[in-house]
Amino acid sequence: MSATHVQMTILHKQQSPDDSPNGVVFLGKQEVDVPVSTSAVGTGWTEYVPELECGGPKGTPGRQCPHSSRRKKDTDESSLDTSLIHVSIASYRDPQCPDTLLSLFYNSVNPKSVRVKLLLQNDHNNDVDCVEEYCQLATKMKGKRRGNVGRIAHHGDCPHSDQIHVRRMNADVAAGPMHARSIISEMVATSHADGEIDTQDFCLSVDSHTEFGHDWDKDMVEMFYEAENEYAILSTRPADLNQFGTTEGGYRQVPHLCSVTFTTSNVRMGESGVARNLSKPKLTNGVWSSAMSFSKCHAELKVPVDPHAPNVFDGDEFNRAVRFWTYGYDIYTPNRIAITHDYQRSRENSMALKWKRSDDASWNSILKESHVRLKTLAGMPGGEKDESKVLRLQKSKFGLGDRRSLEQFIAFSGIGIATSEFPLDGKSRCGNLQWVSFPEHVKGVDYIPQFDDKSEDPIDAPDKSSVWYDGDSTISQEDAEDAGTAAEDNGPHALQIDDYTQVDVIEHHARPVHIEERKVNGGKEREATPKDMIHNHGRAKHGAVDSAAVPSGAGSRTKDDRLSEKHFRPGATHLRYPGSKASHAGLHKLPPLVQVSVVVLVLGLALSIFIQKGTGVGRKKYLARKKRAL
Repeated sequence: MSATHVQMTILHKQQSPDDSPNGVVFLGKQEVDVPVSTSAVGTGWTEYVPELECGGPKGTPGRQCPHSSRRKKDTDESSLDTSLIHVSIASYRDPQCPDTLLSLFYNSVNPKSVRVKLLLQNDHNNDVDCVEEYCQLATKMKGKRRGNVGRIAHHGDCPHSDQIHVRRMNADVAAGPMHARSIISEMVATSHADGEIDTQDFCLSVDSHTEFGHDWDKDMVEMFYEAENEYAILSTRPADLNQFGTTEGGYRQVPHLCSVTFTTSNVRMGESGVARNLSKPKLTNGVWSSAMSFSKCHAELKVPVDPHAPNVFDGDEFNRAVRFWTYGYDIYTPNRIAITHDYQRSRENSMALKWKRSDDASWNSILKESHVRLKTLAGMPGGEKDESKVLRLQKSKFGLGDRRSLEQFIAFSGIGIATSEFPLDGKSRCGNLQWVSFPEHVKGVDYIPQFDDKSEDPIDAPDKSSVWYDGDSTISQEDAEDAGTAAEDNGPHALQIDDYTQVDVIEHHARPVHIEERKVNGGKEREATPKDMIHNHGRAKHGAVDSAAVPSGAGSRTKDDRLSEKHFRPGATHLRYPGSKASHAGLHKLPPLVQVSVVVLVLGLALSIFIQKGTGVGRKKYLARKKRAL
C-alpha cells in the first residue's frame, strides 16, 4: 500500500467540518481530542472557497482572476474537446509499461485523438518490449466492450500502433528520470516544429506504471476548463489504483500535493495531503508532480525539461515547478481521480533503480555538477556564486520564466529556498490561496520564446512586461557576437557535463523508431512515409532501421535523410533541409553593418577597375598589347 493511500485512508476517518458546497481541504496534522474549530493555525480541515483565488467574490476591490482558458471554435462546453492529447511516458525497465498503454487507449472516450511519445530504456535482450507486448494484449481485447464506448475498433495487427512514437535506448546509458524526460521534451519540440503538435493541443505526462480510469480523457479535459485558467496545469501525486470512485463514508477524496521536504542535495515534493468533494480543481502553492501533469501544450513547449542535469532524482520536480510558475503557469489539484498508480507492483520491480551507479566516482561527480546547476537556477546554497553566471543561467532556455519573479514564488509557495525552511512563515499552504497576477506576453499565450541553439541564450529582447526588462528593448550586435563566442563551450549552462547530455546518448545508443505516429496535416492524417520512420532527433550508431518493421527502402539513408535527421529547434534559421528554397538566404538576411561593408567593397572594386583603364599604367599595357597585335 502506498504512503499516499495510507495517509488518505487515515485522514478520511478524522473529524472534518460540515460538508461545504465546494468541498474541504486538510491542512495538516490534527491535534488529538481537540475540535477542528479550535485547533492551531495550519492544522485540521478548512472549507474550500474558490472565490478567494481571485481575491474575493465579485465586487471585491482589487479582485483579479486568472487569464481565462480558450476553447477551439468547433467545441462547446458540453462536448469532449476535439484537440489531440499528447501523452509522454518515460519507461525504465518497467514490465507494467504494456498495461499502461493498454489502459491508456482502452479507457479513452476518443482513443483516436491520443498520441504517445514513449522513451524505452531497456535491456533489449532480456526486458519485455513495451510496444510489442502491448500489441499482444490489445489483440486479445478485439471486439470487447469497454464501458459505454461500445466495441473496440481493431485496425490491423495492433490497434493504435500508428499513434505511438517510440524511442529506444539501452538501459546501461540511462541517466535518471529527469534526463529521460528531457529526451521526450525534445521529441515534443520537434513534433511542434514539424506541425504535428499545436500549442492548443493537450499534453499529459505520466509514469510507465499508470492506470487510467474510464473516460479519463473526457474527465481531464473537463477539469482543465473547470479551472478557468489558460495557464492551468493539473498535477498531483496520483492515488493508488484501488481509489477510483468514492471512499468509505461516501466522500469523493483526492490527493492534494502542497508540501516539500529538503534533502541533503535538493528539494523534494512532500507526502500528499487530501481534499474532499472539491467542486473544481483547487489552486495549489506551485508544488508539481512529474507522475501526472496535464496542460495545454504551450506549457510543455515553453518549459522543456533540462537535459543538462543527468543522474538527478531529487530536485527534478522542484526545478520544473519553479520554472512553470515563473512562466505564469499555475498548478491545480484535480477534483476527481481519473489517473492512478499501481504502487504495489511498481515497488516490486527490482530493476526500477538500476540506473543509479552510486559506487561509481565519475557518476557521482556528474550528479554533483547537476545539483550545482539546479541549485544555481533556484538561488539555493551550494550553487554558482558568480552573479553574472547565475543571471545568465536563469535567463537561458532551461532557466526561469519572465512573467513572475523567483521572489514572488518563494512568498507564494512558502518554500524558503535560501534557508531550507518550509513553510517559511509557519503557515500552511494547503488551504485557500490567492492567485498571483501577471501580465501576459505581448505576443500571447501561444508564443514560444526563442533561444540560440548553441549558447541557449534568449534571442528575443524582453518585452516591457517581462521581469527581465531593464528599459533596453534591443539586443546589440556586440551582445549577439558575445553570445556566439560563448556558444563554443556552451557558456555556464553545461557545467562540464555535456559529454553525457541528451544528444550524445541518443545518437550513439538509441535504436531508430520502427513505430511512428501518423503525421497530422491541416487536421487530416496521412500515412507515415519511410522517411518519417527515421526520427529527427538522432541516428543509431550501429545498424539500420529494422527492415521487418519499416517499409522497403527505409533502412538505407541518403545524404538528404541524414540532413533531415539533424536536430531542429523552433526558431533556428541556420539549418537548411532538402527542398528548402534558396530565397531564404541573401544579402538582406545579413546584419546591417555587414550589408554596408559588402556594398562598399563591391563599389570599390568596380571604381578601381574603371579608374585603372584611364591611368598611365593601364594605357601602357593597352599600347603594348596593340603593338604585339601589329
